[in-house]
Amino acid sequence: MQSVGRSKSRQRAVAAAFLVALLGMAALPLHSAEDLDPQVIVHHGVDLPSNFSTSTLRAIFSGRMQRWPNGTRIKAFVLPHDHPIHQNFCRKVLRTFPYVLQQQWDQQTFTGSGIPPVEIATTYQLHKLVSSTPGAIGYGRKHNSSGSWIQFVGGESAQHTPGALPF
Repeated sequence: MQSVGRSKSRQRAVAAAFLVALLGMAALPLHSAEDLDPQVIVHHGVDLPSNFSTSTLRAIFSGRMQRWPNGTRIKAFVLPHDHPIHQNFCRKVLRTFPYVLQQQWDQQTFTGSGIPPVEIATTYQLHKLVSSTPGAIGYGRKHNSSGSWIQFVGGESAQHTPGALPF
């Protein structure tokens, strides 16, 4: 009888340890930090200004810059504010917090002085929209390992091969 009691308590202990291990694995991130590194995605028809920098990106994504140098209207696409790539893009590239960017957009919407970026649910949809929308810019998960922080999409983009921007 006593060995049956020990056996059941051992089974419970093993089951509890298994449950703790399973819960611990569920708390681990599904992506590595490198998988969440943002990359700027630009429509292939856009000619970036020669002084394109993080300051330019901040101006674009905060709504202060609304046209490309050739006069084409900028159409910015973003991921939801709680998306890990959006948070990394804000912090690493724009060097601001997502809530600060949201406050700027809210103020522009309220005052009528600008149009906030279009929020897109997934990186796939965002990439697809940028590649099919003239003047578009957005960001997504970095796919190439070339070191470049900019990817031109939507057509022949061999002529656009900027070096790595210091983000």
